[in-house]
Amino acid sequence: MKNLLLILLLAAIGGWYCYDKYGKTAAPRGDSAEVSDPLAAEIRARAKTLFPTREGDRNAWISRQVAAMHALESRAEGLSKKDFDSIMDAARQRYGADYEKRLEYVSKQRTAAIDVANIEASLKLPPDALAELSARFREACEGDFCAMRSAYSEVSSALSEIARKSASLPAADAKKLAAKTVPLLLKNPVRAVEFFDAQALARHNFLSKQVPEALANAKAEIEQSLPDDYAAQLAALDSKLDGYMRSGGGFASFAADKISQLGRDYFAKYIYVADIAGESHPAFFAEVRGRVFAVFPSEYLATLPKSFSLDVGAGEKFSSDKIYLSKTSAFAIVAPPASANPDPIPTGKISSDDVAVEIVGISRAGAKLSVPARLKYGKKIEANSENASLLAEKMRSGALVVESETGKVVALFEAVPAPDTAIYARFDDPSASALAKIGERIPRWRGLDEVMRTARARMVSDGRREFAAVALSSLGDVSAYVPSKYSAQRANLEKICVSNFSALRFMLIGGYAEDVETPVISDVAEKYRPFFITGSRVGTPALYSKFSAYMNDVKNALVRNAAFARGGFYSEYYYDFSEAAKRQAELFAKLENVMTNAIAAPDKTAVLHADLAKCIAGSSFVPSGRVFSRQGFSDGGGGNVLRMRNVKKD
Repeated sequence: MKNLLLILLLAAIGGWYCYDKYGKTAAPRGDSAEVSDPLAAEIRARAKTLFPTREGDRNAWISRQVAAMHALESRAEGLSKKDFDSIMDAARQRYGADYEKRLEYVSKQRTAAIDVANIEASLKLPPDALAELSARFREACEGDFCAMRSAYSEVSSALSEIARKSASLPAADAKKLAAKTVPLLLKNPVRAVEFFDAQALARHNFLSKQVPEALANAKAEIEQSLPDDYAAQLAALDSKLDGYMRSGGGFASFAADKISQLGRDYFAKYIYVADIAGESHPAFFAEVRGRVFAVFPSEYLATLPKSFSLDVGAGEKFSSDKIYLSKTSAFAIVAPPASANPDPIPTGKISSDDVAVEIVGISRAGAKLSVPARLKYGKKIEANSENASLLAEKMRSGALVVESETGKVVALFEAVPAPDTAIYARFDDPSASALAKIGERIPRWRGLDEVMRTARARMVSDGRREFAAVALSSLGDVSAYVPSKYSAQRANLEKICVSNFSALRFMLIGGYAEDVETPVISDVAEKYRPFFITGSRVGTPALYSKFSAYMNDVKNALVRNAAFARGGFYSEYYYDFSEAAKRQAELFAKLENVMTNAIAAPDKTAVLHADLAKCIAGSSFVPSGRVFSRQGFSDGGGGNVLRMRNVKKD
């Protein structure tokens, strides 16, 4: 009986061994027909490493690999030998003897390469420009046709947009401008469209502007001296027109509906010009709570002067550092000296009806303006298209809204503060506008697509200034102006904008090579260089763990940069910054939440930076600064070569 039990036990052990060695299912050996093939030998060698005991799984894997290996050659159809060889070399470097992954990669790249060829054929570019574009993209994308397709798609979209905008220009002008735009298009399609748009609008405005008889030859002279820059042409024409008006020519000689006797009377009696840093700002005197104050737009303080100075004529001038800012409008007041006896503006009650008014003030070039409009419901200013453009493009904040019938001031004309969009406009590579467009295509981070709707509204200006009619009563609720406090608030606003901009760069562009050039984030990125770039080969779990730590450190750096922006910190800010600070703080909170959720999520594959993902081979991450072989690391020995490229840079 004991012997029988022993025999049964040995049989069971043998059965388990066969089950483990050969698998649960029979599978074709897959290598019988490939005994003499060295590539098949390479596959079998890798299979033994992957499946040391499960022979059934090993043979099934070998069969799939051999089939994939043979299928690779069919992917050459539709490609040039050069492109196909390039794709095959890249697949070999990335995936070695894993032919299934090679086949997947080659198939995707082949489709992208065919798409690239079709796009190139459809682009309406000069042959030399197309050749330069192709060479540039191939170098920047390092043979990645999927990346090239994306880049070409941006160019194609840009060309379509340029063609659409060309319709509003004379054919000769459109052709000349297109030729100037092509070099920029090769570098940055987004900037090319912005450049073309600005130049086309400038050309349209230049051609449509009326000029007085005294300046009849001005346009021809400007075109001859500045033949290749439409924006410069418009600026030169505006300068001539403004100079003509300041010298006494006025609008009357060529646009009689833009100046009135009422406007002239106000300039003669009530409106003064305050100069700071070469810029002119309107100023006037008004009665506030029973006292007469000098009133001026708070944008006068943009260059952070410590005092306000005003020449009131007849050799009289006063200055004061006791400035008070309105809490509800972009205006400031200062008390004149007791010896001064200025005439305050005549004021009337603001009407809740639709009334005819004139906006009386000065242009940003210092010219006198008087523009007819309608004041609706005491708040909204409306004008015909020509006058609306004049108000938006030329009128400086601080003008008076004068009721046409009574000749009394019923409101103030305020440029709505938007210092945040002005800050973003200074950012580059890519611009805030470009980031917003990227956000339309890449919602890789969960919840980021929803946040982008807020970001676009908080970051990107449409280029037109917004104005509002402000009640005179806003001058009665003020706070003391402290230059250091004003400066600190503006600096804080810029910090929040930088954090928002950097967070979006981190998530939308998704590249370590970009991170090292991103404000606030760059120091964190450098700290992780020894792992991501020059480190040792590690498993993908280690990579994702390290990237999770990296994301957390990036988020913390962004939070530290804007640590002050908590709660209602903006509630005590000056009017010039309070709304912008509130907008940007809300945007930052949303971006921080997206990053927090991504860090907490177990799966990091969707948010892993693209240039790091390219360094994954099988179940391993091989830092791009080193090349791994069975003999060890090569490519310079030290492995400190950063081979990632910034494809967005000019």
